[in-house]
Amino acid sequence: WACPLRMLWGGRGALAAADALPGAWRTPALGAWLAVHAAFVVPFYTHDLTAIHVDHPSKKPPRDWPELAWLRERGEGVVTNLPAQAGWYADVPAVALPTDPEDVPRIVAVRPARYLMVSTLNIGTLGDLPLWLDMLRPDLGGLHRWCASHGYRVAAVLPGAVFVDLKPR
Repeated sequence: WACPLRMLWGGRGALAAADALPGAWRTPALGAWLAVHAAFVVPFYTHDLTAIHVDHPSKKPPRDWPELAWLRERGEGVVTNLPAQAGWYADVPAVALPTDPEDVPRIVAVRPARYLMVSTLNIGTLGDLPLWLDMLRPDLGGLHRWCASHGYRVAAVLPGAVFVDLKPR
């Protein structure tokens, strides 16, 4: 929303700078400013951002990722390291994964989240969450022990994510 205002503000500056130039240089200078502006702004408004594949093994766009389809089919809230993608593409309430797994029960007590999804995709930046990473290595043993200590269960393991049922029936 602010881009048009910034363009006008930048345009005023470009006009002021052009006024300081000799007459023959004004038109080419303004033309160069418009060309540079168009080179940055036009692609932003015309590029289909939903077509970005973001390094998923399936080479599909986020709306077609199997991990998000799994959530979409269930239609219930999730705690995840991909909250924006889960909320937007799976259309479920999503809460960001805490850095400490022991915070999950407190989150679930106040937020409607049925599942926990820990994505192993690069976009999930699991390397920034060492406690979760340790639970998943080497064979999900730590995750199974954590689930048992809280009354949870592993609901599904897909190539790009692990799902935990936070309210098993």
